[in-house]
Amino acid sequence: MAIYPPFDYIALRSIPNDLAAGYRAGDGMYKQVVDDLGLVLGVDVKAARPDLLERPADGAPPAAWRDYALVQDKTLTRADVDDMTRADLIRRFPDPDAKPDPAPKKAQSPPKP
Repeated sequence: MAIYPPFDYIALRSIPNDLAAGYRAGDGMYKQVVDDLGLVLGVDVKAARPDLLERPADGAPPAAWRDYALVQDKTLTRADVDDMTRADLIRRFPDPDAKPDPAPKKAQSPPKP
């Protein structure tokens, strides 16, 4: 049986919840629950879908870039992204809508005497 909409996150550990039954490692969770409980991506939960977050602007805070990286690359851990700078993350996840650089200009030859 498919769940719709699909879960946004998956619990990485058991998470008690006084208001409900709580969550076990591997349980699916919706974004609102993660936000309400103040859970941390890469510590408490992992992203279940790559479209969970949009690519941040190049000038966005490093924390936004770290969360985006964890959503896009399942092989990265929180420790991995915490060691990366925003510039590192921008290079790793280039803007797919960016216009390519124009062809490099040829160097002009010096004038002939």
